[in-house]
Amino acid sequence: MTRSFRSFRFVGGLMACFLAGASVQAESPAFNPNFHYFIGGQVVGERGFILGDPANWSIELIDLAGHSANKKVKVQPENYQGKNDALHIVWSKAKMNGQIALYGPPINLAAVRDQATLVFDVKVERKPTQDVTLAMDCGWPCRGSFNAANVLRKFPKGEWRYFSLPLNCIRGENYDPSKINGVFLMATEGALELSVANIRIERLAEGEKGCVD
Repeated sequence: MTRSFRSFRFVGGLMACFLAGASVQAESPAFNPNFHYFIGGQVVGERGFILGDPANWSIELIDLAGHSANKKVKVQPENYQGKNDALHIVWSKAKMNGQIALYGPPINLAAVRDQATLVFDVKVERKPTQDVTLAMDCGWPCRGSFNAANVLRKFPKGEWRYFSLPLNCIRGENYDPSKINGVFLMATEGALELSVANIRIERLAEGEKGCVD
């Protein structure tokens, strides 16, 4: 799957839209860390992937590989459009919550909440057996989330697909999109196996409004 990224950047305090080709490398200045998070196998900006389960919620992912303390979640690099440009993630059958998250300095997404969507490329190998939390964190207990299980179950196994979650569909009682420090979090208590690549923010397609009340 090859797509062009419909992304955002801020110029002189005003939001401007631009197109960035999918072939551009993560270190390119075209990739703004406010809107591009994991591109071409590279984390954009001062962020890092963290794995967690009840034994320890803060195990750092090293060179795109690792496992949580109780091995509920295991991760290794995978080839997608290039070498090691995706994450292969497996949640075991063990009856506990496990998560992978990408954390860094807080960013403000409030201005684009009704205009943008969190997107990533995903390949489902084993469909979820329980709910799957897809979330953004804003300093615990501040979190907005969405149950992605039904969407993932509809994807055919073994095929790369485009997952789009409008930012205004991410909700929580104390959620504050103006101070996002966890730009991507996926968690489940069930079994699940999938691969993820190119996590970023894109403009909503013309005519789409997301989850506007």
